[in-house]
Amino acid sequence: MKQPTQWDRECLAWHEAGHAVVSLAMPEREAIERISIEPGDEAFGFMRVAQRPHHNDTFVSLSSTLAVMMAGTISERLFLGRATTGAADDLANARTITRDMVLRFGMGPRLGLTCPAFAGEAISEHLLRAVEADEERLLRAAERAAKTALRRNAPLVRALVQALLARNTLTSGELGDL
Repeated sequence: MKQPTQWDRECLAWHEAGHAVVSLAMPEREAIERISIEPGDEAFGFMRVAQRPHHNDTFVSLSSTLAVMMAGTISERLFLGRATTGAADDLANARTITRDMVLRFGMGPRLGLTCPAFAGEAISEHLLRAVEADEERLLRAAERAAKTALRRNAPLVRALVQALLARNTLTSGELGDL
């Protein structure tokens, strides 16, 4: 795998620090086990959380997960003044979660339980627009939550970035020390 440049490392540090800080700030999130900007098999950086002890998600836990997914690119925008392509997978996964929240789990802000799952059925243009509007509402709410958490915790974001650039990887204990 290609080694990241110093610019890449800095972008990764802001990106991953954003994920971590928002994860710490959101309700119903699992503990962070490790955060890294070292190149791996699939990505240059990552944040790993503890395994979940249960199988059911709530609206709150899914909304928190969405905010964490959005946080990497939002952190880049807030602290670097621009976003990178590093958030492509995060944003694709966030779209999948919002689609599931609206269509599968009946958690759309407007449609709620009245939204039918479209198991290959033809749907009206009106209903499709309503589904897309609910998905957009969920994503915008996650974006606002991530921005708020990052702004309120800017000193912690900066401290995490410096620690990641110095050490490449932080464990939960090292993260707790910050």
